[in-house]
Amino acid sequence: MREIKIIGGGLAGLSLGIALRKRGIPVRIIERGSYPQHKVCGEFISGVEDETLEFLGIMSELGDAQLINQMSWWIAGKEVTEEKLPSLARGISRDVLDQRLAELFVRLGGDLETRSSWRGELVDGLVKASGKRKGGSKRWIGLKVHYAGVNIAGLEMHSGGGGYAGVAAIEGNKVNVCALFELNKEIKGEKLLEQYMRTNGLGYLAAKLETADRLDESSSAIAGFSFGSQDDDGSFSVGDAQYSIPPFTGNGMSMALESSAIAVPFLQSYAEGQASWEDTCLKYRKGKKAYFQKRCHLAAGLHPLFFNSLSQSLLSQLGKRSLFPTSFLFEQLRTP
Repeated sequence: MREIKIIGGGLAGLSLGIALRKRGIPVRIIERGSYPQHKVCGEFISGVEDETLEFLGIMSELGDAQLINQMSWWIAGKEVTEEKLPSLARGISRDVLDQRLAELFVRLGGDLETRSSWRGELVDGLVKASGKRKGGSKRWIGLKVHYAGVNIAGLEMHSGGGGYAGVAAIEGNKVNVCALFELNKEIKGEKLLEQYMRTNGLGYLAAKLETADRLDESSSAIAGFSFGSQDDDGSFSVGDAQYSIPPFTGNGMSMALESSAIAVPFLQSYAEGQASWEDTCLKYRKGKKAYFQKRCHLAAGLHPLFFNSLSQSLLSQLGKRSLFPTSFLFEQLRTP
C-alpha cells in the first residue's frame, strides 16, 4: 500500500486524512502549527451534504455545532432582508473542530507531525492542503474574533463600503465575527477588527459588539493573499490550496470538505496501486473542475459588487422590495 502525504493539517487535510485512514490507507500529515489554533474563518458550514460528512467519517465531530436556519443581510446599517436558509447550516469554531479531527486522525492510526514543514519537492502521493498561497495580492486583510453575549438569529451579513463582515452563531453560545476589508496600512494597534469596521461603514456593528464580551485569544488576522485558483503548479490540492472562494459566499468550509471527498476515491486507487500518480492527478483535477467551476466563476463575478456604492444601493433597493435573490444565489453558489 502506497503512503499518502498531506501538507497541512487544517480542515481539508484532516478530513481527507481521516477518510483515507478509515479505508486502511497509510497517511502522514505535516502541519506547521499545533492544536488548538485559531484561524481566520467564517466557521460556517453550509452546502455540504450530510452524506458527504458521513463519507468522510467526521459527522460525529460536529455533534455540538450550532444549527443555523436563518440569515439576515444588512447594508449600511439597515436590514434589507431576513430569510430562512434553503438548507440547514452549522456553526463551529475552527480551534475546536480542528483539534477534534486531529485527535480522531491519530486514533485511527494516522501519522501527524506538528510544528513541521515539508521542505522537499513535489513527489508522487503528495497532497497540498496548506491553505491560500502566500505572497498574493496586497489588497485584502481578513480578520476574525469570537464574542460572547451577542444575540443573533443565526447568521448576519453586514456590508459597508470597503468591506463586509459575517456574524455566525457557533457552539457554546458564542458568535464568530469574520470580516474582509481592503488593507489600510494606517490602521494599526489593538482591536483591528473594530477599527476596520468603523473605517468602512460598519461602525454600528462595532458599537454593538462593544457591549459584548470580546474573547481576545480568538483574534486572528491574515493578509497577502488572493482569491481564485491557487494550484497552478500542477499539484494535487484540496481546500483553499486548490481554490480560495470569496468569503461572502459562506462556502469555504464546505468546499474544503467537498474537495476532500472528491479526492478520496482517486487517492485510494493510487494507494492500492491501481493508478499512476500522473493519471490520479489528471482525473482529480478534471473532476474537481466540473464540480466547482460554476460557483467559483459566479463568486468571482459577484465579489466586486460589495465594494461598489452603486451596487450596494441597488442591492438595498432589491431587499426593500423583497426581490433580493438570496435563495437563488445560495443554491448557485453551492451546487455543481
